[in-house]
Amino acid sequence: MASIFGRCTRYVHQNRKADEIPPWDTKSEFAGINSSLLLLESYSKLGTQRISEVVLQSHHTNTDVDRQQIGHLIFAHTLYHLCHCLLNHPFLMRLRLKPFGQKAPASFATRALQTGCDHAKQLMDLIRDATESGCRIESSFYAYCIAVAGGIHSLASHLEHQNTARRQSDILHYFNESVEYLERLAKLWVHASNMALRLREFHTMSHRFASLLDPKCLAEDLDPSCEEVCWSMIDYAILGADPRKKPLVSKTGFSNLPSPSQSQWALGTLGPDTPQFDGNGTDIFSGLTPNMRLNDVEYLLNCSPGTNDIV
Repeated sequence: MASIFGRCTRYVHQNRKADEIPPWDTKSEFAGINSSLLLLESYSKLGTQRISEVVLQSHHTNTDVDRQQIGHLIFAHTLYHLCHCLLNHPFLMRLRLKPFGQKAPASFATRALQTGCDHAKQLMDLIRDATESGCRIESSFYAYCIAVAGGIHSLASHLEHQNTARRQSDILHYFNESVEYLERLAKLWVHASNMALRLREFHTMSHRFASLLDPKCLAEDLDPSCEEVCWSMIDYAILGADPRKKPLVSKTGFSNLPSPSQSQWALGTLGPDTPQFDGNGTDIFSGLTPNMRLNDVEYLLNCSPGTNDIV
């Protein structure tokens, strides 16, 4: 899973460069990564059994399930959903398809956007299921996974042609749940607090980007300021940066948009060790500490500490 995740993030890093092979082509990197994810799903049965069922089964069979093994399982499932969220993220998909204009099949765009939204929900379902089963989801990288899913929920909640009001309410529930989990992690990690603030702030303006989920708008130009905001919800360094030092909207021309209240800013006062972003690079994980660099894929498979019951 870590190997596929590394391949996925490299693909996302290069997303600002035009790809000569369209993503719907079977020879494209997009298709290759999706194929790898499908193979992994078929061999490992990812998503076929809930974490709560694994824990319950171990109790009924008196099996001594190693908590660290469960931690690896949860983390692998989370990475699996995160890969789909990044591959099919509305903003990244817009950048990927725009060079091909009207040549992009509408059905491909529709299916990809729906896949991104579905996996954003499944990621939060997984986190909730694991938490309710007694697993402590406290590793620092979970904050990024939840923030990416939350950004997709926010975009989806503003889509004008939602099927029903109930569906829109369900999406807002997922968004609010994402913020709540980030605020829980904020008790442990500075960047989680910052991500919660940025996600809330992004939600106040995400209605401006609802067209990202509309396959008919793929050929339209995206304003540079809008593009900057959207990138900020994918780039680890910006998401984790102190909002007071790296505000989301200061450079974007959205000065008329509401910002978090002063009381909300208090959540981001846990220290100066927040990752910094210079705005020039395309490495969305440039803010990770050396021990969490993505080229060290073995670390991702062993990220769950074996002590304190932390997953």
